[in-house]
This record gives sequence, C-alpha cells and structure tokens, in this order.
Amino acid sequence: MRLVFVVLLVTACLDQAAPTTTAQSSAPSAPQKSDETTGEIRGTAFDAAGNPIVGARVAANALETMTDDHGLYLLEVPPGTYDVVFEAPGLAPIHRSVEVKGGMVYIQRFDQQP
Repeated sequence: MRLVFVVLLVTACLDQAAPTTTAQSSAPSAPQKSDETTGEIRGTAFDAAGNPIVGARVAANALETMTDDHGLYLLEVPPGTYDVVFEAPGLAPIHRSVEVKGGMVYIQRFDQQP
C-alpha cells in the first residue's frame, strides 16, 4: 500500500481563533487565526476505502498529536521549519519539511492508496 502526501498553503485572514477539530466534515475547516505569532499544521488522514485513519501520530519536531475519530489533526506551532512525520500502524512513516509562517495554516492530507 502507498500513502500519498499533499500539502496546501492557505493564507489565514479571519480574525477568530481556529477550532481544534471539525466533527461535521472530513476536510479541514476554513483557516482562521487571530495573530501572526503562531501558525497551524492541520489536515486529515484517510485509508484507501475513504475511511478516516484514527489514532495516527502526527509530529512536527518535538510537538505531536493524534488523528481523531474523523481522521483530523491540528498542531499549533510558532513560526519555523518543521519535519512533519505521519505514522500509522502498518504504514511506513512519511516525513515532509514544512516552513510555517505566523498567521498561516498549512493543510496536509494523508491518503492511503491501494
């Protein structure tokens, strides 16, 4: 099995704090940030059948989180360059370098391919 990694850069322009999860959608919610002292790395993980990958580890340097019941994850980070690692049982880890700027949201989706 192969895992495809997609990175989208979205400019955050709304004046509200971003929610930590979105239970109604399998896609990340619209980006929202209130300041430029932090950025976000968020996204989703799905298997080849389109089911969310639950409990996968997503880490950016020393910060980490797990995907929730909907395959969603969120890491709020200070600006900088991060080695983002996605790890799930039975799948090879994926490493990607991401440069986070303040007030920006980086959406990374992990899709398992047959």
